[in-house]
Amino acid sequence: MLKKQLLAGAVLLIGAVNMFYYYLEGYLIRFMQMYESTQSTFTMRATFSASFSLSVGREALDPEAMPASAASADFGPNDLQIPALKIGIVTVLGAYGDRAKYQTAMSTMECYALRHNYTYLVLIATDYRKECAQKDVTFQRHCIVAKALGSFDWILFVDADIGVVNENSKLEKFLDSTKDIIFYSRFFNHEIMAGSYLVKRSEFSKRFLHGWADYEFSLPKSFHGRDNGAIHMWVVKQAPSPDLEECEELWNAAKDYTSLSYYTVCCRQILQKAISPNIKILEKGQGWARDGWLTNGHWNPEIDFMQLDGPQFFPWFDTLSSPVIIEECGKEELHWNHDPHLILSKVTILQHLDKWKKFVDKDFQLVAEKIRGRGRSTKANTLVSRHGVSKNDI
Repeated sequence: MLKKQLLAGAVLLIGAVNMFYYYLEGYLIRFMQMYESTQSTFTMRATFSASFSLSVGREALDPEAMPASAASADFGPNDLQIPALKIGIVTVLGAYGDRAKYQTAMSTMECYALRHNYTYLVLIATDYRKECAQKDVTFQRHCIVAKALGSFDWILFVDADIGVVNENSKLEKFLDSTKDIIFYSRFFNHEIMAGSYLVKRSEFSKRFLHGWADYEFSLPKSFHGRDNGAIHMWVVKQAPSPDLEECEELWNAAKDYTSLSYYTVCCRQILQKAISPNIKILEKGQGWARDGWLTNGHWNPEIDFMQLDGPQFFPWFDTLSSPVIIEECGKEELHWNHDPHLILSKVTILQHLDKWKKFVDKDFQLVAEKIRGRGRSTKANTLVSRHGVSKNDI
């Protein structure tokens, strides 16, 4: 009996040892594969770091040719981690000399990318004329982003006037794997923000971006709002609505920003009812950036990430007491020298933004009511002209 027990114990011990070696062998293979990938990543990261401070052209850096190993794949202290997503931050400038206009904002974006191992690309529109034939750079830039998309899992497209105020925030918290494109709502009006969006590498995304870029050739002969006007109609058309015709009429009739807002509200009302499952539009205050002038450049690290200010409003607010030093931006322990006078409490910032939101929401309802009134009037006129029905009968 004792011999049988000893024999059984020996068999179990041998089996356990074999199983241990089986898993150890697999673990070592996975470790070596990850290690080789990381060595390649380290080499590529050094190459990209040398390009960050320059505006790169088509010949200097081809996003289509960028190897997949350009993303970071980091090991934890105790175990292996899943390789990080390859995230690029892309800005498109009209010409090489344009960077000087946005130096402060772009420097913060460059430093932020280095800190979090994102790839920051500054692409020049004139280098893509053969591939992206749009004449208006506001449309052409979306074609260029589509060209770069093959080299990343996700791209954050940002206008050149968008800068980072909170270097500790990360892009990953805004990603949604169930969506292909993520927009956010402008805070001070009713628009979808066209100057910044997150886009995932997918066939839908490429078709969407190329279609948006090509809308330059289908614009109405009105105050159309360039790519910012087109994005509303293009998003609506991804999930067609019977109310689409009314929005098109409003777009055709737009003569200024005020009348253009009627078209915008019309589209946003449709999107409240139905939107493509591939697209997400974040509500006011839920996006990664907002207009800094709404709070005179003041911010709070708990709620703010990026700020933007176009020349039509105010210059970009520099929230730093001293500029970032690009050569030091890769250090995780580095903390930016923020101007303490521009940092307000979370409650104060939210109270101020809430006042703005209530004002804009009220305006939305007023415009929506005017659109409904216009619709009733149009219906009455149609009945009168076609059937001789008296307006008093309606």
